[in-house]
Amino acid sequence: MAATIIQSILALIFPALISLCVLLPLSAQAQVAQKPYRIGIVTGFAADTSAKRLNPLQGPFEDGLRERGWIDGKNVQLIYRSGGDENAIDELLRLPVDVLVTFGNWITQEAMRRTSTVPIVARMDLGVESGIVGSLSRPGGNVTGMSVEQAAGLATKRLALLKEVVPVKRLARLHVGPPLRFGSEKDLPPEYAAAAKALDLEILPVSVSGPEDLRKAFAELARRKITRLSVEPFARNPGSERTWDALLEMIALYRIPAMFDQPRSAQHGGMMGYGIDIPEQGRRLGYFVDRILRGARPADIPVEQPSSLSLVVNLKAAESIGVKIPATVLLQADRVIR
Repeated sequence: MAATIIQSILALIFPALISLCVLLPLSAQAQVAQKPYRIGIVTGFAADTSAKRLNPLQGPFEDGLRERGWIDGKNVQLIYRSGGDENAIDELLRLPVDVLVTFGNWITQEAMRRTSTVPIVARMDLGVESGIVGSLSRPGGNVTGMSVEQAAGLATKRLALLKEVVPVKRLARLHVGPPLRFGSEKDLPPEYAAAAKALDLEILPVSVSGPEDLRKAFAELARRKITRLSVEPFARNPGSERTWDALLEMIALYRIPAMFDQPRSAQHGGMMGYGIDIPEQGRRLGYFVDRILRGARPADIPVEQPSSLSLVVNLKAAESIGVKIPATVLLQADRVIR
């Protein structure tokens, strides 16, 4: 009797065990076969290698992804392209990619013109005013990310601080990335055009791509008797050392007081830096990509703004070009490098 019962139980169990043995390998194969998500990253630099190494947002962006379990080459594939023209975006969309990450308004708007379905995670300025998103709390469309809504106020504050240190009527606004070019006031970012008007300043936009461009640009600025400088987000990053060192060399040679958009630029030898923590913004972009890869829609993910601003003053750099930083500015500094 007992033997009959055991045989009946085994007759029930064996088929289930056989089915389980068949299904487990199939399940494992399905997991292995699942392709990593493709994340296309579009930058404003002229070459892929430079884009990945020079942009101060990208290393922190990858850190932000890793903190949330997304590893390049494992469960995501990070594909970098330069954003010198719209072809970079078209190329990524043809792959296709699951998410586009863009740095800057121009690249973001170009991406929006090319897709209304692929999610875009952007670092932007004046996202609402520029029409990239409908509102911060409900962006709508296919774009979300980080936006600096007080960009106009930041530009005015930077230039007002520079005026507090040295007399200023004319200055150059330096952009590092494209080849050498001297622009006009119509080429200024809107926030700097507004700041120039508010402070009664004449600002000349200048683009440079490397050390040789910098030498030519500073010689031309000297010829035009422009002896003050505002520098876009740029600091000494891996891959940009030669360009950064050449910039400091030219500033020292021509003894030009400069205000930098990034606080950490002053930590690397610039005279003053005021603004947001750019690397932290890059890290935070990883949060938005994570939300989208887990099923959230960009339209439903609120756009965030930077949480803090800081002023860093480098007294050693100021003294090297004969500039004395007034006490009124030092009292506003979050950090003073002596």
